[in-house]
Amino acid sequence: MPIILTYFHPIKGPSQMFFVPEEEETEKYKEVAKLLDFIDKKGFFIHSFENYKTANFYFEVPSEWARGKREMAMISVVFNHDEIDEQIFRIPLSEFVIELLSNKDIYKGFYMKTKSQGDIDEIKSKYHEIRNLMDELMKVLPKSIISMKKKSLKLFVFGLDRAGKTSLLERLRQKKFVQTKRTLNLNLLKFVLENVNLIAWDLGGQIAFRRAWKNYLKEPDILIFVVDISDPDRVIEAKEELWRILNYNESQGIPLLILGNKKDLNQERLNKDIINELDLELIENRDWELYQTSAITGEGIYEGFQWIFNKIIG
Repeated sequence: MPIILTYFHPIKGPSQMFFVPEEEETEKYKEVAKLLDFIDKKGFFIHSFENYKTANFYFEVPSEWARGKREMAMISVVFNHDEIDEQIFRIPLSEFVIELLSNKDIYKGFYMKTKSQGDIDEIKSKYHEIRNLMDELMKVLPKSIISMKKKSLKLFVFGLDRAGKTSLLERLRQKKFVQTKRTLNLNLLKFVLENVNLIAWDLGGQIAFRRAWKNYLKEPDILIFVVDISDPDRVIEAKEELWRILNYNESQGIPLLILGNKKDLNQERLNKDIINELDLELIENRDWELYQTSAITGEGIYEGFQWIFNKIIG
């Protein structure tokens, strides 16, 4: 599973800076660097080549030496295992970028092969710091895959009608926003996320179906409550249904993830306001967390599920 750091060389254009492990055959992966010619948005993405795939994170480094005052770079993991959910690479790659960008003057490390005079000692130092980060990433990735392999989780997903429960799940399953139909009674979804097999009981939120929710509280691993934070008129109703489930004996002690959905329609909500409205501070003897999400933009969803994986799988 090679890791490649590419950057935009001021003369040669897209070029490989580091290739780990070094004994790998680098020539067959030279086309990865060419992705830099086509990227116009920072962040994580997947690209499929003829014989392999890459999980990539494009980022820009503030620079006093670059023509546009920024170094364009990309960290990539090469893989060809169809059973690996490529989203497993999202967090390790983003953490690599955060760590790299937190290093003062790290841009100088990108000039190991281009600066002929001045700052040579610091250039070498920053170059080796980047290489050390690559080595650390190489250690982390196999552990991430092994720790997530062949795990299964049962999800009890509930909330009022039109809260966006199915849209959030489909965003995870299909990795894009899709229009969904209103759930009638029950929608059972099975999909893989970060090598975890997820079985989601997506429960219809209409009044006629809510009394049946209790029937599906059969040893779920996690409770996921979805609330529409753009609709303040239904907050009291949502709180009543949340606490009805939390007060059942069958749900005692099960971790709770609250997803404040439709953030894209209301950017001004604070977590503390949502916590107060739902009386979340009264929850006892149960791990819980709140994330604001958007099924349309994808914001907050992966972070919420990462909390689930960390809490339950470890």
